[in-house]
Parts: sequence; structure tokens; C-alpha cells
Amino acid sequence: MNLALTRKLAILQATAANLRETSRSFTEQSDMLAHRQFQMELAEYLGTHRAVGDIPHEPEAFMCGELDRLEEVVRRVGKFASEQLELGKAILAAKPQSLTKTQVAECQVAGYPRRQAAVAHKDAGRRMSSSGGCGVRLAGRAAARAGIRVSE
Repeated sequence: MNLALTRKLAILQATAANLRETSRSFTEQSDMLAHRQFQMELAEYLGTHRAVGDIPHEPEAFMCGELDRLEEVVRRVGKFASEQLELGKAILAAKPQSLTKTQVAECQVAGYPRRQAAVAHKDAGRRMSSSGGCGVRLAGRAAARAGIRVSE
């Protein structure tokens, strides 16, 4: 199918439809003959290209369908873009003081013993590594991962 030809013939069909509506007001014989000649030549041209398969049966209806599909795609893309912009606004919106001072204090109190335990564990590992070789260090780390307390 030849899309460029289909588009041009769809425009000609729309023009012919408009001329058909205004042809009732033609008073001159030459205008009426020219209109009839245009209609016949357009019908013949359409028939020839339909038979060959260059154009769909109704180019104007085909192009209207294509425009409808394109409008739907553009509408969906616009909707998606709007949703993404709204999502971006929600994510990027500044949330001042999302934690209260009380919540921060509770986290500090709850985290302090864990921090102390981690520091003590790190210090114990250093002492073990200075007293023993690589094997002792690895054994100490493996024991710590397993939750076994190693005494010196």
C-alpha cells in the first residue's frame, strides 16, 4: 500500500465531499460540468489504484482510522508523562523534618549499645591479630560471624 498516495487521495475525497455539498448552489453550466468531470475522474483514479492494491478501498476512512489511533497513542503518552511528572514531584518534594527530635533521640539511645558492641568487637579483633597470625584472625572473624564469643 502506498501511504503517500493514500493520504493525497483522502484529501481529495474530503474535498470532493465539500464540493458535493456546495454543488447545489452552482448556477453556471460550466461549474456543473467541471464538478461532474472532477467526480468522474476521481472515481476512475480511485478505482484504478484500488484494483492494483495501491490504496485501501476508502482512503479517507482509512486515514481517519489512522488519525484516531495516533491520537490515542499521543493521549496515552501524555497521560504517562503526566503521571511520571507527578511521581517525580512527589519524590523530589522537600520533606522538612521528616524525623522528629524524639525519634532521633530514640534511635541514638537504641543504637548506642550496638555501636559500643561493634567497637568492642573491632578492638578484640585487633588484639587477636596482634597476638596471632593470619589464621588466628580468620578464626576470630569466623567465630564472630557465627555469634561465638572468643575470649583471649
